[in-house]
Amino acid sequence: MIPVVMEGDLWFNSQENRVRFNQGPDAYTIERYDLQCKLTAAPGEEPKVEAIPDGEKMSSFKLPPQELTKYEGVQKVAGVECFRYRFNLGLGVVDLGMSTKVTLWVSKQSPHVPVYMIADLAVASGPMGIKMNVHQHFLEHNVLEGCNFDADIFAAPLCDTLFEPEAAPLTPPAPVPDSKADDEVAEISKRLEEAGAEKGKLTISLMWDQGGGAVDLDLHVICPGGHISYNAKSACRGKLDVDRMAEASDPVENIYWTSPPAGEYTVYVHNYSKRPTKDFTVVISKADGTREVLKGSSGASQSPGVLVKSFSLA
Repeated sequence: MIPVVMEGDLWFNSQENRVRFNQGPDAYTIERYDLQCKLTAAPGEEPKVEAIPDGEKMSSFKLPPQELTKYEGVQKVAGVECFRYRFNLGLGVVDLGMSTKVTLWVSKQSPHVPVYMIADLAVASGPMGIKMNVHQHFLEHNVLEGCNFDADIFAAPLCDTLFEPEAAPLTPPAPVPDSKADDEVAEISKRLEEAGAEKGKLTISLMWDQGGGAVDLDLHVICPGGHISYNAKSACRGKLDVDRMAEASDPVENIYWTSPPAGEYTVYVHNYSKRPTKDFTVVISKADGTREVLKGSSGASQSPGVLVKSFSLA
């Protein structure tokens, strides 16, 4: 019997919520979770575009549950100093062979977080086999030179027209008047306490109400050297410790830093459900006791969503 091997390529853009799976010549799927849209292409057919159901979030190629076995030195990933490791996983069970070869880059600077990974997967059963090349990048950076991970591979123009645009432009987020700020702070504090949220020298919290249609809003913060969101809950010494979704009756999210690094911070709110447009409140509390309460609206914007506030810490 002639051996038959199916080959494919799989890309996970963890930072921008995008997946691509190549299944052969002119056959591929692109999942754009930033647009909640999936595009499927097949040879000789018109591409098919469909909505990804509300509340469905991007799966991720997980790091194999294996201790790092071989240290290969320090290497830069587009300017990020990284430790490079390699390890192999294998499994043999009665005519079934499976192996995984993983190269992993971990940031040299503390906290040591995964930056980029390449995994070569192979599964064989008799004359049949599957080979898969997987790329995943975790942080906000350009990828390793020579890696097959160009942003163009996620281009899906049909997705841009799947959802109707907002009927009217959204009002930019703005500070809440002092006369109403205390009520907003009291409500979000109650929700955070019920959720067991932590506080730090810098704390950024989000809340919204589900009246008029339940949605899933996500809090994003671009911080010095990283990006914190539901997809990467720890970066630049900060942590997302409360992450509520569409089924929550009193939704709230929270990111805190016990020792925030100096630099620029940018806060966004993303409407993961795309619609309906939803009003939200963000509270920013700092170590000096100052706080800022902002209200805005988030609709069908692309990730990371609506810009709420940018500020610097010395």
